[in-house]
Amino acid sequence: MLEPVIENTAWMKAKLDDAREQIRGSSIVIPYNNGGGQKGLRENPLFKGYENLWRCYAAGMTKILEAMPPEVVQAEMKKEEPQAPATVLELVRSKHRKEA
Repeated sequence: MLEPVIENTAWMKAKLDDAREQIRGSSIVIPYNNGGGQKGLRENPLFKGYENLWRCYAAGMTKILEAMPPEVVQAEMKKEEPQAPATVLELVRSKHRKEA
């Protein structure tokens, strides 16, 4: 019963990764001009789509985690996470290393 949830959640993860790359350099707001004299700024539709997809992904992950045995979830949570950067400079350097 959970297979469709897992498949769709995995698909959403791939789409989120793609969308993040597309909107990386985009602004949160974009100018508009409807041709009728109205112009201004509006929310970038790319961000709205990303936000909606993220909500669905989070709901899918919640369903998957709820179906897993608690001891498996706890074991995954205890796995050692990489050390967080101590400074902003370390964070920026680590991101540049990953992109290179």
